[in-house]
Amino acid sequence: MPSSPAKRPTMQKLHRLRAHLINAVPTLAKDPERLLTFVEEGSIAFRRGPNLTHEYQFTAQLVLTDFSANLDTIIVPLLQWL
Repeated sequence: MPSSPAKRPTMQKLHRLRAHLINAVPTLAKDPERLLTFVEEGSIAFRRGPNLTHEYQFTAQLVLTDFSANLDTIIVPLLQWL
């Protein structure tokens, strides 16, 4: 079943973040299943007016399993992506 239009941009961003981290972190490149990503809630914010300006707001959760490397190996690529 295709996702609703409101969910597509959120999921695309999360997929891009996941791909970026997997490419940037050797431990994750060897075993991408160690990185779990979730979006549990979100919304669309907009103001009525002459244009259709809006933004997607959501909370993404990243879960690393069996990860013993220095946390900076994840944080630095994450900050680069932001």
